[in-house]
Amino acid sequence: MASVAWLEGEVSKFLDGLAAAGAGSEQMIEGIARYAAEGIRSGERRRGSLLAALAQDAALDSPPIAQSLQQYAGAVRRRLAAARNRERPREDGAAFADQALAMVQGASVLARVDGDADRTIEIVAAWLQGRR
Repeated sequence: MASVAWLEGEVSKFLDGLAAAGAGSEQMIEGIARYAAEGIRSGERRRGSLLAALAQDAALDSPPIAQSLQQYAGAVRRRLAAARNRERPREDGAAFADQALAMVQGASVLARVDGDADRTIEIVAAWLQGRR
């Protein structure tokens, strides 16, 4: 739970910094993809793989772990949705945020499978290109 809280703080601070610099929702999700790729490249297993492992296994048996994962995902979703709603008020920002978060998590898994951290960035960029 402490690791998830740490990750939430890091990602929230990162996204808040991007937003303060004027980045939009697409730049924010691209930034998360780059952040995930850096974690894969550096061998840090605390980033994407921790979330996947906890969500698939530990969260089922531990309500506190499930709650910490929900809190992390909620913090990221809120920031992405708010940015998207500012840019495109007629679009469903919450749906964009859900898809974006799922895309980064899935892209991170595929990047690990492929042994190529940059695949995270490439997959997310292709998804975003298809949304423009």
